[in-house]
Amino acid sequence: MDVKSTFFQFGASIQQEALLLLNIMEEYDWHIFSIVTSKFPGYQEFINILKTTVDNSFVGWDLQNMITLDAVEEDTRSQIMLKKVQSPVVLLYCSKDEAVIILDEARSLGLTGFGYIWIVPSLTAGNPEIIPDEFPSGMISVSYDDWDYPLEARVRDGLGIITSAAAAMLEEYGDIPEAKTSCYGQMEKTNKLPPSALHK
Repeated sequence: MDVKSTFFQFGASIQQEALLLLNIMEEYDWHIFSIVTSKFPGYQEFINILKTTVDNSFVGWDLQNMITLDAVEEDTRSQIMLKKVQSPVVLLYCSKDEAVIILDEARSLGLTGFGYIWIVPSLTAGNPEIIPDEFPSGMISVSYDDWDYPLEARVRDGLGIITSAAAAMLEEYGDIPEAKTSCYGQMEKTNKLPPSALHK
């Protein structure tokens, strides 16, 4: 990650999720596997963590294929690349929307039926209340219990983390970014500061 990055990740890191996927596989003696990713942010880190861990492990892992799909839409090239998957276990790293497309293509190739296990991190599975039809029966997903962590406590802790990060950024860099952008792009410029701006 960039030294000056202002990206905040709430939840498990990519490393924690990747290692958890390996722990699940080790528990069930699923040592032969492939990795399929899109170019979703963090995919290189996901691959590197898995590859490094497998290469330096005493467990007899057999990483058969590492496939990174360029396309987020169905195309012949993706199908050709997915045809390389012969392992019984497939780790899939992508967004939920991309997973719908990838798993639909995998189903058309016979890669989601009997004899295949797909394992995904929590970001791919998303909301467990909404499961796309394309997700195969028996797909394994990492999920976190948050029912015993009340909303009020989560909001309080989240604000505390953001406040601490903003204070550390102010101390280290002398300023903090203005609230002029969002995840969706630039906001319109106004002379009035938004109420959420961190100013006294």
